[in-house]
Amino acid sequence: MIILKEFNSTQSKVEFLLKNYKSLRDSDIKLWISYLVMYHNLQKSLSSTNDPCQGFCDLILDDKVPSIASIIRVRQKLQEDGSYPKLKKAIKRDKKIDIKDKIRGLLKSHKPLRDDDKKLWLAYLITHHSLKEKMNTSSDPYETLCDILIDDIPGMDSIRRTRQQIQETGLYVGEKRKQRLVAAKQVSKWAKGD
Repeated sequence: MIILKEFNSTQSKVEFLLKNYKSLRDSDIKLWISYLVMYHNLQKSLSSTNDPCQGFCDLILDDKVPSIASIIRVRQKLQEDGSYPKLKKAIKRDKKIDIKDKIRGLLKSHKPLRDDDKKLWLAYLITHHSLKEKMNTSSDPYETLCDILIDDIPGMDSIRRTRQQIQETGLYVGEKRKQRLVAAKQVSKWAKGD
């Protein structure tokens, strides 16, 4: 039973993929897609509905599904000691993607996105990469999804950092953050004895 329990951890699943599919060591997005296919039935989620994009969104928003950032952290941890090295050297991209204005527009017009990075990333893909239209009109939604994700799109972590930069200026702050700031002020006030 212990062996089965260990294999059920995210780390052991990522390790299995890195060990058995060496090409996944060079692409975090391919590693994440493979993780979703093997352990969360990505293809079934896309084909079991008339709206494959909604199936993908539902899967990504499921709390049991790790974000790409989580998968990246696990991969990095596994590779720190030299296990599962990348096959190619990383190619640095000279192309700078300015997504700040697009993220600012989404945060301005959709308040629920201000507190949820997964929803913000999905909204970005739907709005600026035509995810819904492309997937729902495709004869193979899975291939279309892979093409979109592997294309030069910003990752969820880039979207999160951009959101944080915008919100640090005081713009489009989400309700959860406002609640945390109020709670922090109350704790500070209580600690000072006021």
